[in-house]
Formats: sequence, C-alpha cells, structure tokens
Amino acid sequence: MHPEIQQDRAGSCPKCGMRLVKAEAKTDHGAHAGHTMGDPSKMGFWEKFKMSMSMTMGMDHTGLAGREMARLMEIDIRNKFFFSLILTIPIILYSPLGTEFLKLNLPSPIPLPWLLFILTTPVFLYSGWIFLYSTYFALKNKMLNMAVLIAVGITAAYGFSVLLTLIGSADSYYEAAAMLIT
Repeated sequence: MHPEIQQDRAGSCPKCGMRLVKAEAKTDHGAHAGHTMGDPSKMGFWEKFKMSMSMTMGMDHTGLAGREMARLMEIDIRNKFFFSLILTIPIILYSPLGTEFLKLNLPSPIPLPWLLFILTTPVFLYSGWIFLYSTYFALKNKMLNMAVLIAVGITAAYGFSVLLTLIGSADSYYEAAAMLIT
C-alpha cells in the first residue's frame, strides 16, 4: 500500500499498520507493495492474538502475491459483508425503522435494546474492526481518510446506543452503526 516505506526488518507499516516483509524477501514488486501477515507458525501466542484482531484478520496468506492474494482478500471481505448482512437485517427489522416505518411488531425474547445490543456487537467488533484499526494509524500519522469518517460514525452510534441501553432507555442507534459497517 505504501511502496515508499522500506525497512531492513519485519514489522508494521507506520502509515497503515499492515505487516512488512524484510526487503530481501520481496519477490513480486509489481503486484505487491511489501505488506504481508508474516508466518503464523513462527509467532508466539500474543503475536497471534494481536494478528487475529488486526485489520487483515483472517488473511494470513504468507508467500502469496498478485491475483491470488487479491482473490483471497476479496473472499475475506465478502465473508465479512455477508456475516454483517445476516445480522443487520434483523437489527433493521427490530429497530425503530422496522417497528415504526415498516409497521412491524415482531416478538422479542428479551427487551429490545438488549436484543439490538447482542445483534450489533459482533458486527461492530468483527466487521467494523478494519475501520477502527485503520483509523488508529491514520490519526497517528495525522491523516484523515474515509476510515476515520466511518469509524467516528460507527463508534458514535454504537457507543451512544450502549450508553442508552445501560441506562434503560428504549432509544438506540444500533441500526445506524450496523448499516454503516455493512
């Protein structure tokens, strides 16, 4: 992503946080900018844990470049999209958008704000993590980009909704956070 970044050791890109390959390990310079996830078999527990929560969660495709890497990244993003979509549909149906605008009266096994909290949390943490992670590095480098805008929106909607749920309010903005992520 940032071909101008070169280091003589493995580590993270200071601009976007993706893993860097040692300079001598790069092979396909035309299709790959030097970012990779590293070899999971050579990592300790905490490195694997940090990697599992990284922006490229689930994409440890060491040694791949070009079209194969792009295909695997596309599959990962598609899977996250469908995961979010499956949970966002009931969030919308149970939200004020579904209950007031669409005039739906769906039964809820638990209080509605808690149901929406349970459905939205995996969407926020799993699919929204890429925006939060990218925002950290963008702000660290004093850069504003679309990830920052999305992260501010989803964090505000989700955080305020959690606060409202904890104080017992029936209002929430869980559907806004889920729809922005999806």
